[in-house]
Amino acid sequence: MGVRMLAATRIGCGAGFAGDRFAPASDLLDRGELDYLVLECLAERTIAAGTLRRLTDPQGGYDPLLERRLTPLLPAVATHGTRLVTNLGAANPAAAGEVAARPARRLGLELTIAVVTGDEVTAPMDPGRPAQGDGRPWPNKAVWSPPMPTWARTPSAPRWTPVPTW
Repeated sequence: MGVRMLAATRIGCGAGFAGDRFAPASDLLDRGELDYLVLECLAERTIAAGTLRRLTDPQGGYDPLLERRLTPLLPAVATHGTRLVTNLGAANPAAAGEVAARPARRLGLELTIAVVTGDEVTAPMDPGRPAQGDGRPWPNKAVWSPPMPTWARTPSAPRWTPVPTW
């Protein structure tokens, strides 16, 4: 039985944090012969900032530079047939999908834009009450009732807050 060779899938990473420059992403699109370009732009502080923006504007919560950052990349994405994967949607991926579609329409590009949701956990959160990692309250609040540190009061705390163990 012979060895069957599979076609290679070429993946490039054009950003590694929220403030990263996108010139390398453009270069990868132009010269990398990529199947996928990843813009990884999300971390704890980014999701917290996005969640705070969404609290003041329910249509916000995504990277405020999303449209400006995607617009120069989209023509090359369409030309080369590269799939762009990003988490620039932060705390509001659905709204980010709508924002990403605007420059595509404006540029006359026929692109399919997909949005992944399902990690929204802020609705059941009570910022005034400490909870375990699964959201259940601490069993005996009378025994353990420390003041909540500032980082635990951020709106995205249940997603990212480590659970104390002792």
